[in-house]
Amino acid sequence: MKTLAKLKRYLSFNRNFFSQLTELKGRGVDSDGFSGVSTGAKRFWIYAESIGEFKSALYIMDTIRSLPKNNGKENKKFFFISFKTSSTLYFARKRISLSEYSKSILYFFHPVMAFKFVSKRYVSAVDPGYFISVQHQISKNLLDMLLDAGVKIFFIDIKAAALKKMGINLIGPLSRTKGLSATIFRTSGVNSLKLDVLPVSLKFNFRAGNRGMTNAIDMPHRGGGGGNMFISFVSIHEKESVFILNLVKKIVSEHSTKNLTGNLKFIFAPRNIKISSALFEEAHKIGLNPTYYKNIQNFSRNDGIKSLIVDEYGVLDDIYLISDIVYVGKSLFKREGGGHNVIEPASYGKAVITGSYTINFKDIVSDMHKNNAITVVDENNFKDYLIELIKDEEFRRKTGKNGLDFCLRKKDEIENYLKQYLAENIIT
Repeated sequence: MKTLAKLKRYLSFNRNFFSQLTELKGRGVDSDGFSGVSTGAKRFWIYAESIGEFKSALYIMDTIRSLPKNNGKENKKFFFISFKTSSTLYFARKRISLSEYSKSILYFFHPVMAFKFVSKRYVSAVDPGYFISVQHQISKNLLDMLLDAGVKIFFIDIKAAALKKMGINLIGPLSRTKGLSATIFRTSGVNSLKLDVLPVSLKFNFRAGNRGMTNAIDMPHRGGGGGNMFISFVSIHEKESVFILNLVKKIVSEHSTKNLTGNLKFIFAPRNIKISSALFEEAHKIGLNPTYYKNIQNFSRNDGIKSLIVDEYGVLDDIYLISDIVYVGKSLFKREGGGHNVIEPASYGKAVITGSYTINFKDIVSDMHKNNAITVVDENNFKDYLIELIKDEEFRRKTGKNGLDFCLRKKDEIENYLKQYLAENIIT
């Protein structure tokens, strides 16, 4: 019964997808010049999971759309993007409905529990010529369907262990070096079927509406201005949030804010907004006089309000914009470890802190650390490093600048490689 309820919930999220698809099939060419999906357009299914991968999917779509014509002929294209988290659904509805993308793509929801029962219907409806998975494995069932349909499949930024789980055997090692792609084969019956793996990280793209990644390297050291310093704790999980609130309490009680620097303000953005109300209550108990995200302007201007509790999804860009220091969560404790996206706040030139359990961004955090572009902490030294960043303006500015420089270099390298690869493997 529980599975049936999840399936019904899943189908309700996608209630408009098939009606929209039917409308497009009978429409011909729309006002933006994109072919209706029945008129011979190249059809791309980009498989994402969460908000970060959805942004990457939009970036991939932009990159494909910008590719040169083939022998002077325009290649009509249509895009489908799928994802599995409720926060991404909220983000997609908010971002796509009001943007240039609204008539270029259809998106739909694919939570694992339900999607495996109806994936055949979606493969048949989308009928893609190309399938691009962003950073994640797919089910063996879906892989078989795509291979049987003759779809050209790309896996971008995926680990060898994930390929193995799909029954894919690598011929030689999967290199993580920029500019190298690995060709792999999966045996289905008596046939060896070719797939492509691109060992590049799309985490460095920010074309999809992000206001970071500016070329103005010498950014102001204050995000919010007005004598305030904004310290943000983003994508934090439950155990982590308890620790951080206690940490903030100690900093506020042990140090005069004047001795630190200016007027400290704290922003708490939980990964799951269901704990926002609990964060609000705890922040109130320790004297941080909290307000919710909807009052962000009042928070910035009112010295009496010491903390902001984020209770909406898809608003971290706004938080990064005003922040001076950003801690990125799911990284402080092994039980909650894995790490979230450290690149996004770094792309704004902000001083970034993360914990030591960052397996999801292991190589990136390691490279940033070598370039003095991030501060890595544990529960024992977190407070000391945070106070040092607050007090030492030069340290804070240098960390932020190094992080931005690092992101810009990686972004340019990956964009050039991706354009060349896709041009060779899609346009031709």
